[in-house]
Amino acid sequence: MERAEGVDGDRDGGQSVEAIAEEVVAADGIDADETEAVAATLRGIASEGVVTGASVTAAMAQLSKVVSTPATRIEFSGLELESARTDASGVADVPSVAARLDGYTADVERVKSAVETLDDDLRALVDRTEAVDVAVPPTADEAVILYEIAAEYGRIHTEATRLQNEADQLTEEIESFGRWLTRPSVRHDELRADTEELAAAVAALEDDVSNLAGTGADDAEQWSDCAIRRRVLALQSADIRAAATDIATVDDRRDADPDDPVDREVRERTDELDERLAAAADRLDTLSRPEWRDRFDQNVAVFDEELSTFEPPVEWSAVLTALKEIRDTVK
Repeated sequence: MERAEGVDGDRDGGQSVEAIAEEVVAADGIDADETEAVAATLRGIASEGVVTGASVTAAMAQLSKVVSTPATRIEFSGLELESARTDASGVADVPSVAARLDGYTADVERVKSAVETLDDDLRALVDRTEAVDVAVPPTADEAVILYEIAAEYGRIHTEATRLQNEADQLTEEIESFGRWLTRPSVRHDELRADTEELAAAVAALEDDVSNLAGTGADDAEQWSDCAIRRRVLALQSADIRAAATDIATVDDRRDADPDDPVDREVRERTDELDERLAAAADRLDTLSRPEWRDRFDQNVAVFDEELSTFEPPVEWSAVLTALKEIRDTVK
């Protein structure tokens, strides 16, 4: 991007972001109150508050480094995944192990694809900056072009940072899974922690059902929410029991300590929790009112049908999405 010689008050043949922002606001019919927001966007391609050819070139060079970072980080994720595949030798057919490997593989490919798309966007932006010849001071149309370049710069920068964080988190999760595969204590502790989390959620549900019974209030939404949560918790209990079976299989194939009673502990605990969930369901049936059922039964039935499609190992992100949707529906 080339620049003509500067005018009074400009440095290095550039134009201040404030002046360019005023041109953009006037040209695009934007509310004058947005001038500072436009100027803030333009600062991404400016140097000391002035947009010059050199500042735009420097911004593109810096952005290239930013975009290269998630590309490197997702490569680390891929290497960690290969290590996990090696660690899973002999147990890769166990359902929960296979599901996690498949899930991580899909996540790595998804982030790689997003990074490749972002790199294409960066190349297109660089090409655009090199093709633009803006006078100083810029015309209204040229000011808008500079703003569009700055806005795209900001979008790419933000997306690159998000993908970097996602890749880093993915690497950490895969590393954790590697420890799960190679260390029995990690598997057992995770299973116990999941069971305790379920127990806490069941207790919270029981408290809410008791409160609903104690007040006698016409709280149809609370009743519906309890009924929905009870169904999700029942699925969570089934998922934990299946995980216990898988861990027992992994332990057996890896000759883990047979004296650790985690499988028996979890089965006994989930049996108890299932009984409490059944009691909560009975109590909710007793508390229900005809007008509540008229209002919510159809929605709950649809949710039941959707939950029936999930089997252990459960894809919980999809369940939580369905839960949010049904809650939004019944509000």
